[in-house]
Amino acid sequence: MPRDDQRLLKKYGIRQNQSSAAYNLLRSAIISGRFPQGTQLNERCLAEEFHVSRTPLRHALTKLAAEGIVEQVPHVGSFVRKLEQQEVLLLLECRRAIESGAAALAAQKLTAGNAAELLRLAGEVETRIRDGEPGKRREAELHFHNRIIELAENVEIRRWTDEVLALSLAFPPVKEKTGLSTQPDLNIYGIHDTIAKAIVSRDPTKAFTAMWEHFNESIMKLTAQIEESTRRSSPRREESSPRAENAAKIRPGRRLGQKPPK
Repeated sequence: MPRDDQRLLKKYGIRQNQSSAAYNLLRSAIISGRFPQGTQLNERCLAEEFHVSRTPLRHALTKLAAEGIVEQVPHVGSFVRKLEQQEVLLLLECRRAIESGAAALAAQKLTAGNAAELLRLAGEVETRIRDGEPGKRREAELHFHNRIIELAENVEIRRWTDEVLALSLAFPPVKEKTGLSTQPDLNIYGIHDTIAKAIVSRDPTKAFTAMWEHFNESIMKLTAQIEESTRRSSPRREESSPRAENAAKIRPGRRLGQKPPK
C-alpha cells in the first residue's frame, strides 16, 4: 500500500484490513461485471453488503477512482467508469506492448512447476469461453494474464500493468446505438492455450509473437469499428435536387432583385 494511503488510514483511525477488504470486494465486483459501466455506487448499500463502515468504503472508492475504474462526480456520487472506444483502443495498445514483452520474459524464466500451472490456467480460460459465462470468463482471463506478468519476474512490468490490466478487463462489452461494441472480444477460442504452449516451449520469440497476435487481431477489429462508427456519425452532405438547383439560379438577362416581366 502506498505511503500516502497508509498515512490517511492512520489519520482517520481506519484499520487496514477493513479498507483492503472494501477495496478488494468492490474491485472484484466491478471486474466480474456485476456492476456494469455507468452504475452509480451507493455507499450505504455497499457498506451494508461488505460489512464495513462508510469511511473505509469511501477510501476504497477514492483508490478505485485514482486507478481510473471509478469516476467521482462532485455532489452526485461515484460511478463505474464508462470507457469510450478510443480509450479502450489505447489500453489495448499498452497491453499489447507490455504483455508481449512479459510473455517473452516468462518463457526465459519458466520452471517445470510453473509450466504445468500455466497450461492449467489457459485451459480454465478456454473452458469459461466455451461455457459462455462472462463474469467467470473475465476472472479466469485476469488470473491467466496476471500469472504471466508474475512469471516475467520484473517489478517495473508489474507496476505498469496493474492498472492497465484492471481497466482493460473491468468493462464488459456494451452495445451502442450504432450496434458496435465499446470493447472488442479478446477471447478467440484457443488463443490462450497457444500463448501458454509458446511460453512453456521456452521460446521467447514465439511467446512474444503469440501474445502480440492475441492483441493485434482485437486492435484491428476495434480500429475498424471506430472508423465505421465515425463514418456513420458524420453528417452527410445534402444533395441538391434539380428543382432546388434551378430555383437558386438567376435567369439569364436578369439582375438580382429585378422583377420578372409580366
